Amino acid sequence: MSTVTDRPQAPPETAPAAHSAAPVRVIEPWRSGIRHRMAEEWRYRRMIPYYGRSFIKRRYRNTWLGWIWLPLRPALDTIGKAFLFGGLLSQAYYGKPAIIFIAFSGAGWLLFQRTSYWGARSMRVSRSFLKNAHGSWMPKLSAIVFPAGMDFVFSIAIAFGAVIYYWIARGTLYLTPQMGIGVLGILMLLLMGLGLGFCLAPFSQFTRDVRFSYVYVMQLWYYVTPIVYASSSPPAPYQRIITYNPLTAPVQLTQQGFLGAPGPVTQSVVSSVVFLVLILALGLRMINRFERSAVGRL
Repeated sequence: MSTVTDRPQAPPETAPAAHSAAPVRVIEPWRSGIRHRMAEEWRYRRMIPYYGRSFIKRRYRNTWLGWIWLPLRPALDTIGKAFLFGGLLSQAYYGKPAIIFIAFSGAGWLLFQRTSYWGARSMRVSRSFLKNAHGSWMPKLSAIVFPAGMDFVFSIAIAFGAVIYYWIARGTLYLTPQMGIGVLGILMLLLMGLGLGFCLAPFSQFTRDVRFSYVYVMQLWYYVTPIVYASSSPPAPYQRIITYNPLTAPVQLTQQGFLGAPGPVTQSVVSSVVFLVLILALGLRMINRFERSAVGRL
């Protein structure tokens, strides 16, 4: 997009020099390819915070409590699941309190789930920000880390708050010095969420079926991932499903890094790495292909 700025008229003798020093804007045709998408990401990087703030504000719009819902929702969710699985169902978590285990495991899962969710909705939601104008897709998709990251920050804050509480109440610090492993698991979950969001974004702007089916798929995926139970708890017939679930390894890396729980087996790690590479490659390819179609309809 070209820009027009008002500059004072240069004297006649300096006009050629002033003209040569003026910025030049070149309008080029849209180019296909992941490399050009990355270039657009950098060129329009200043739009990312704008989209991110707009996504966050949309989360508590038309509510009485306003922004209080941002920390309140993950807190109520974690407390409720800790009461159900750790209390009523008496699940064991490698000697750790239920709320600490579920909070750390759930924080990583929430980062994946919210990233993919906002990725799926980003194109449809962003239409209300820039009406009747086409903008590069990459800044919109990158901005999903703002609402997802905020949910993750509040969730991990609840986890560390529970650790501090039990440290004061029981004198036991339920943390391990291997947090780098936990950060690796969280990073894998973030990238998986981005890849899945990239894959869903082109379709969700045309049909609501993606949004409806997404809820049930995520619900099932949640319960075959060892978040509210230890990986050794389910019966043997379900162990194979959990082992090859691509989210099992990063979640267990999070548990291992922060809580000293057992790490993932080799099959889980291989499944996660293969899924991560494929979902990112497919997501970027989908974005490039569908944006080309969108530009062609302008």
